[in-house]
Amino acid sequence: MLMARKWKIALGENGFWSSDIDYGTTYTASQVLAHAKELDYDGIELFLIYHSPLPEKSSEVKKLKSLYNEQGMEIPAIQSSSGGSLADPDSKKRKEYVDNVKKQIRFAAEIGATHSVALYPGSIPDGLTKLKALELLIESYCDITGEAERLKVTLNMETEPPFIVNTPDIAKEVLDRVGSKNFKILWDFSHVNVISNGDPIGYLKLVGGRVGWTHVIDNDGSRRYFSPIGARTSTHLPLGWGELDYANIIRSLLEYGYGGWWQVDLWECPELFQASRINKTELERVLNNLIK
Repeated sequence: MLMARKWKIALGENGFWSSDIDYGTTYTASQVLAHAKELDYDGIELFLIYHSPLPEKSSEVKKLKSLYNEQGMEIPAIQSSSGGSLADPDSKKRKEYVDNVKKQIRFAAEIGATHSVALYPGSIPDGLTKLKALELLIESYCDITGEAERLKVTLNMETEPPFIVNTPDIAKEVLDRVGSKNFKILWDFSHVNVISNGDPIGYLKLVGGRVGWTHVIDNDGSRRYFSPIGARTSTHLPLGWGELDYANIIRSLLEYGYGGWWQVDLWECPELFQASRINKTELERVLNNLIK
């Protein structure tokens, strides 16, 4: 009798959306789903732009969930979209954006994506200092986290070079001040490499391993300055094409107790189906070696 694996691999829809803008190659959600089934992924992280407007009726949510489940895919996570800045100085707009994320948390709970609702700090709004933007962002996160705690959903904040939260020290401050077991870091291998100046293990130690979701990808220390949508974000490369010791990073995450889902992230990668195959094959090799 075969023993069940202790890990699962998800494919993120986000990179397929970015391909249209960066390379002029369009992929539909149906094409992504078919590819995930062909490569025997375990699940899909939904990118909500693909599913706009968001289903509101329970029957519509069940229909969407069934569409993926019937192809053998779980939906463990979603990438949220507030529609604006959670640090907006206009309190009315900020509340609107907070309420929008709460709505997406309720959707995540209903569709079963309780492992991760990805949160994006965004850049500093015009007219604000970084300190003031950070205060407003933390205030919004504290508000949002209450809904996540109520529904037993984990929120994961992505730390990224162009964002308000773009250093390990700031990430730790936000984690500490929000202070919830339902609020953690989204560990994007490329971003953490860049914002930690090549010391992702040091970053992981600083935040005490408080990681709730991963985006597995390689990086060579560079940022994509030419991207029309990346806003000078970290370069995403197929595993083995960059400089990361990703096996050691995965080992360190495991030592801190992270486990379960590992997501292949293809943001702004060219030749997405090829990159997906490379990443999934290599990730499986590493996980098989590390997890017995």
